[in-house]
Amino acid sequence: MPFSFDKSLLDNVDVGIVVYDKDGWVQFVNATHLKFSYYTYEDFQHFNTYDIYRSKVSNICLFDKAVKTKRPATAIQHTYHGRDDSSYDKLVTAIPILDEFGNIANVVSTFVDLNDFHTKYNTAQRESNITYDMSSSKKYQAQVIYGSGEMQRLLDTAKVIAATDVPVLITGESGTGKEVLANFIHNNSSRWESDMVVVDCASLPEHLLEAELFGYEKGAFTGANASGKRGLIEIADGGTLFLDEINSMPCLLYTSDAADDI
Repeated sequence: MPFSFDKSLLDNVDVGIVVYDKDGWVQFVNATHLKFSYYTYEDFQHFNTYDIYRSKVSNICLFDKAVKTKRPATAIQHTYHGRDDSSYDKLVTAIPILDEFGNIANVVSTFVDLNDFHTKYNTAQRESNITYDMSSSKKYQAQVIYGSGEMQRLLDTAKVIAATDVPVLITGESGTGKEVLANFIHNNSSRWESDMVVVDCASLPEHLLEAELFGYEKGAFTGANASGKRGLIEIADGGTLFLDEINSMPCLLYTSDAADDI
């Protein structure tokens, strides 16, 4: 049977929706967007997205970017209300709709008020009994979302470890969040203002392993950087060195005359 669509259904979606024609004239706006805009449906029938941008109601014209690239464009848009001199931030996505010849037919924009989103997000967290733990850091925002007592005990242990300078071995299957936990430890340590250097050991070629980790002086070998190179271990000094996939590193046995005498 043919598919029928009632545009009023979009009025019940909690995301603002505006449909423009190829020249930026508003063709449709749903009730959610009207609620945040302080304009009526009749007002929008005379609006063009370029006029709105030029009047400085919004600081970004994503319609223009979507039309030029023919790709969806997303940004945080700061919007002003001329009537009461207020403003708010919203997450906007402009999606170009192409005709059969690849030309712009319409642009559909969705709007999510960030204050409204955060309110709903926090409510959903409380109702789901999920704990959110974010370490305070200027450089890293390592977040851990969990809902079990076992995970709480793990993070409590991680905070105790973070207060020391002992090496830490984190094990687990791929995708279980080892780097997230490493970031958590770094952010809760006294080194949180310095860098955390992540080394993907699996991608380090064996013949460059020593040079990458320890660095080298200028002219140390053929093809070396003329000015030398700092090693990753030196770069991490004062911060945290995270050797990811360390089990992928080759196990090398070095011998020397001195070792033979021991």
